[in-house]
Amino acid sequence: MCWVFGWLGQAWDGVPERRAAGGGRRGRIMAGSGVRCAPLLLAATLLAACGGGDAPAGYDPTMPPETPPALTMTSESGTWVVSAWLYPERARKGANEVVFGIVDGAGAPADGLVVRTQPWMPAHGHGTSTVPTVSPQGAGLYWAMPVNLYMAGRWELRTTITGAVEDHVVLVVDVP
Repeated sequence: MCWVFGWLGQAWDGVPERRAAGGGRRGRIMAGSGVRCAPLLLAATLLAACGGGDAPAGYDPTMPPETPPALTMTSESGTWVVSAWLYPERARKGANEVVFGIVDGAGAPADGLVVRTQPWMPAHGHGTSTVPTVSPQGAGLYWAMPVNLYMAGRWELRTTITGAVEDHVVLVVDVP
């Protein structure tokens, strides 16, 4: 179906185009272009399915983070200490992933919580239209994705933690 890519098919085929009875651009049929364009269509399909290389490096939920957290803060009431790992390693424009590590005051991992986070850009007074999904991973880890930081500048990850009590923490992220 490379006739969809008309000019690409013509460049690859090296065969003059044949025009249908109407002679217009819509009647263009490329000689042998279906076979020659199969690799292009396969590559385009695979890139679309895999994100085309624009996807973040990604957190492996089967492995705990091995690097020190990018951010660590105590929640507003002091109930939780929240650490955050960013994937890729530093925030960037576009889709990011964040792993929250939550421990109680004694340092024990906090499981069974409901964690919600909303990216917010205070300088412009707006958030994002995409609400990240936060999934518990065990051992006090919660994986949020996609965290869409679509502009350069300072962002806040306004995070609500609900367990025996509801608490809040705001983590600040700078996007270059």
